[in-house]
Amino acid sequence: MKSLKKVFFALMVLAMVISPLAAAQVMNVTWQWALEDSDIAYYRYQLNSVSDDGWTVLSGTVSSYSATGLDPYTDYTLYLQSSYDGENWSETAESTAKAMLVKEPAVLKDSITLYGFTVDIEVYDEDVVVTYPPVVYPSDVEGFLHTVGAKYPLYLSGATYEISGSETILTLPFQLNDNDKETVVRIFKEEIVAYADTILGTVEEPVAEEAAVVEEPEDVEVVIIPDSAPAVVEPTPAPAAAADETAPAEEVAEEAAPVEETPVVAEKNNAFKFSLGITLGAEYRFDELAWDVDNIYPRAGLSLDFANIVGIGNTFGLGLRSDISVGLIPRAGSSLGWSSFTGFSSALSMDSWAFDSTADLKLMAYVNGSVADFYLGGGVLYSIFNPMTNDPTTAETIGHSLGNVTEYFSTAWGASGIIGTRFHLGSVVTLGIEGNYRFLLPAAKHYASADLVLGFTF
Repeated sequence: MKSLKKVFFALMVLAMVISPLAAAQVMNVTWQWALEDSDIAYYRYQLNSVSDDGWTVLSGTVSSYSATGLDPYTDYTLYLQSSYDGENWSETAESTAKAMLVKEPAVLKDSITLYGFTVDIEVYDEDVVVTYPPVVYPSDVEGFLHTVGAKYPLYLSGATYEISGSETILTLPFQLNDNDKETVVRIFKEEIVAYADTILGTVEEPVAEEAAVVEEPEDVEVVIIPDSAPAVVEPTPAPAAAADETAPAEEVAEEAAPVEETPVVAEKNNAFKFSLGITLGAEYRFDELAWDVDNIYPRAGLSLDFANIVGIGNTFGLGLRSDISVGLIPRAGSSLGWSSFTGFSSALSMDSWAFDSTADLKLMAYVNGSVADFYLGGGVLYSIFNPMTNDPTTAETIGHSLGNVTEYFSTAWGASGIIGTRFHLGSVVTLGIEGNYRFLLPAAKHYASADLVLGFTF
């Protein structure tokens, strides 16, 4: 028995015609396929969807299908299968007729009159077009847009605007529905009145159009950044109010010329910072993941942090950090463990303690914010331990290599890691918390500490 193949469309769309019907435009479409297998007894089709019970069966002698009265603004897809016996069907072939018309975006229009001038507002699906008199300076328009963008980030975050002559086109990153358009019109009308009162509140009479001779500004395209501080714009008096009525027209035009302003630049949080930190915390030393309160020791240190040597965007940065720290470890037999503390006299004796001095260098990554910074990093360390005993096995208990043990000290190399966050308590002082990890080779000893950090940024 021959196998069924996918139907081949000889002509994907035979005819597409738009015709008036009942005062509305409609589209008529005809699809045609090739009769390449004389044994095919049936065809079946569906339009714009496929379901098990949605097929319409045709004779095998039929080679086309016409659909009339379709929406000319919509795409339509015909799905077609063939069969020898009416029970077993071929793979589905499909052909799409593209819409012949494109819907124009709906527009909501409104206007407002201020100081004798009219401002028109048109809201489209993705654009807001504001048309105003030529006496309005581009700097005033930019200040208004920054102020509104910061106040209504839900609608204007990520929007862009283009100033051309006496028209500003604001493009939104999403489509507006009818309710949104009404809300945008209301927002713009209210904010234009408020901003005009701030800028032109001292003007008592409307400015005659003849007195406003302003050069056409070049097209400007800028991205609104609502999260940054709104643009601070000095009040700009209307040209006629600033000029004497008896002054020549040339002097009025010269006073009304727009003043070029420095563009607003978003503040960067990842500028280079050098910080000096004082750390104090508790360290836990373990060979295996088993808890023992007597393995907790105090550790203090000093950190030099070179943050954001390389900045990425406005937030991320890479840098270096070096730490020098000292841990206090009770000597063997001193009975200074948390569960066997014998008294302050023994704790205050220098002979009761051994000192573990560590220096490391780490590559750091930072996420910088205006309130707090988050950071993590990793690198290498070098440790010097003074056992203060002639028994070299003491050095092994705190993780150093027996191969370097002398009567006075032992040394070890290892890896270190850090993760933490710090909060800004002003422009200089920071307070944070850190977690540190140290791994000493070749004894394979693990140290983990939690530290409070008081920092000073310069």
